[in-house]
Amino acid sequence: MKQSKLLLQTYRKAPRDADFVSQQLMMRAGMIQKLAAGIYDYLPLALRSIRKFEDIVREELNRDGCQELLMPTVQPRVQGPQGRGLLPGTHARRGGHGHRAQDRQEL
Repeated sequence: MKQSKLLLQTYRKAPRDADFVSQQLMMRAGMIQKLAAGIYDYLPLALRSIRKFEDIVREELNRDGCQELLMPTVQPRVQGPQGRGLLPGTHARRGGHGHRAQDRQEL
């Protein structure tokens, strides 16, 4: 694919709304694009880098006989045998904070 056809927007100077150096560099390189506060789009260059990184990690895991696990972003607090989470005490270590969802059927 020609570079002129790529979905790429680069900046000469660091964007004002980027807080961290990593954000500034990735935005200047055309890897990410800011949508809203804390929400970014991965542009093709970043997505390609992420996929390469995933392949490297997957190869290492397969070589060591590990299994890959894909979990949803929002986790229920109780998960696992006897009501214990996968990482016991994690909720308490976070101070009991986090996303709380309420079942609409119970309202």
